[in-house]
Order: sequence, then structure tokens, then C-alpha cells
Amino acid sequence: MKAPTILIVHHDPMALDLYAGTYSTCLTPAPQVLTATNNADAVRICGKQTVDLLITNITRSAATFGPEQGDGLILLEKIKIQFPSLPVFMATGSVSSEQYQRALELGVDQWFALPEGMPDLIAAVASHFGLQINRS
Repeated sequence: MKAPTILIVHHDPMALDLYAGTYSTCLTPAPQVLTATNNADAVRICGKQTVDLLITNITRSAATFGPEQGDGLILLEKIKIQFPSLPVFMATGSVSSEQYQRALELGVDQWFALPEGMPDLIAAVASHFGLQINRS
């Protein structure tokens, strides 16, 4: 079985390292984990290589990246237009009911509230690909 490729989009490089390490150590076979800090890089990666799952949050640092690059809903919309079969999981902290509803309208595949939903997110990724969770 070929290990899946997961793209994680988050504005914080330290968080990306943490997430990448988590998936690499918690799942068997370990997925290939790619990372991007903004929407443009995420779309570019999806266009250059096969990505089996994209995980992003709703809001990233708009002050750093600008609203176009810091909005996970804009990324979700672009991905669902350009790569409609690519599953997108959103894992995010506090959001408004409007943002949540918009994500559903745009076609988000699964939604997780962080930080308490991280175990559920890992389980969903494992289930999505038929991977095993390393419990040790």
C-alpha cells in the first residue's frame, strides 16, 4: 500500500512541524506530509504533485499574509474549483457560525474543533486512508 500524501496549511511553521511530526509518528504506514504557510503555496503544491488530503484551518494571520492568503475559506473554495475530488478537512479553533456554514456550503469534507478535536482528526485521517494508529 502506497503511503498517502497529506498537505497541511497553517501560517505558523512551528505548528506545521508539530502536525507533520504527529502524522508521521502516529500513523502506519506513515503518510508523506507536505506543508504550506499560505493559500498560493497550497494551490501550487496541489498543481505540481498528487495530494490525497488537504488539512487547513479557517483563519491564518491575515496581518501577515493579507486576507486572500490568510483565509482558509478562500483556499477551500479554490481547491474545490481546481481540484474538486481532493478531500479537505478543516481543523480550527474558534469560528463563527457563519464561517462554519460557509465551509459546509463550499464542500468541506470534515470539520474538527481544535485543540480538543486533534485525536478525532488523527482518527479521521487514519480511517480515510485505512491506516493504523500507533498507540504506544
